[in-house]
This record gives sequence, structure tokens and C-alpha cells, in this order.
Amino acid sequence: MLIIPAILETTLDEVKSKIDLLKNDSKKFHIDIMDSTITPERSIPIHEIPMIPEVKYELHLMVKKPSEYIVEVRKIKPYKIIIHSEIPSINSEIEKVRGLWDVYVAIDITTSAEQVIPMLKKVNGVLVMSVPIGKTGQKFHKEALNKIKYLSKYTKNIEIDGGVNLRNISQCAKLNVSEFAISSGIYKGHNPKSNLTQLKKIVRRV
Repeated sequence: MLIIPAILETTLDEVKSKIDLLKNDSKKFHIDIMDSTITPERSIPIHEIPMIPEVKYELHLMVKKPSEYIVEVRKIKPYKIIIHSEIPSINSEIEKVRGLWDVYVAIDITTSAEQVIPMLKKVNGVLVMSVPIGKTGQKFHKEALNKIKYLSKYTKNIEIDGGVNLRNISQCAKLNVSEFAISSGIYKGHNPKSNLTQLKKIVRRV
């Protein structure tokens, strides 16, 4: 099980600051990208994401048309992109980006797990949101756990994103979760390095 620091920011300085804090402790980072097409918020644009040689990115594209960003995403060279099952023409969008990177399909908190089953044959895995998309620091929604239980019958590659922290990560780790994207559960407080270390220890003990 892999813990990936998640970053949802609007400026280059904020993104670099969060990466610099943990780049010696994590070589992978989850970057949220929002262009206000499926959520009102906006994030740092893709072309401003810093290229740091020792760091790899997964890009969580909370956008209506991921394929419109192929050129920009290629320059970042992510190891994975995540696109949302709720977007229009989702199957067409999957076809346009599959094969370029590992592709996960995400389900927002109000989306049923059953909805993505037909898509799983075309993608590498699924990301289950445990908070509504758009903002960090939200309360964990336990219904995400039932979705994970259901989806684990169809795929071994399940990532959870939102509200995971020191108090609830063991619940998630006992299920078939392969990756955790964690933002405030790591960065909130005065010692992100310690938070990340403690989260890793809990996961190893499960």
C-alpha cells in the first residue's frame, strides 16, 4: 500500500513548497487539476506544474475534457492520470488517453460503484473519492468503504482520495486499497514529515 501526498493549490509557489517539504520522504505526488468545468474551483494550471527530476506525478484531472490537455500532460510526463466517470463522453475520453499513461477512472462521492464496472476493462484502476471533489480538508464519508468492498471484486487497483487521516486510515487499509492520496491528513499541522511517517507505520501494521 502506497501513501501519496496530495496537493491542491492555485499557485506555483504553494505547489513547490509542499513538494519541497516531502520530496525526501516521497517520490510520488498526487496533483489535483481543476479548470472549473466540473467543479467551481480552479487549481494551478497543468503547464505551471514544476518539473522536479526526483519526483513523479499522478495527475487528478477534475476537468470535463481530459483529452484537450494531452499536449500539456505529455510535457509533465506523469506516471498516471485520473479522469472522472461523471464527465460527458467518458468512454470516448478513455479511448483518447488510454495507452499514453496508466489511467484510473474516479467516482465522486455521489456516484455509485456499479457505474464504473463497464469501464474497468479499459483502464488500469479506480479512484474512490471519500469527499466531494473540489476542496481539501473535508470530512471523510464512510460510504466510500462500501464502494471499495464492492469494487475489490473487480480490480486490485483501488486508490482512495479525501479525508483520510491518522484516525481512519487503518479502516481503509484493512480493505483492498492499494494507494492513498492524502492532503490535509499529511499537511495539516506543524509536522507533515511526522504525519507521513505515522501514516506509513499504521499501514504497515495492518
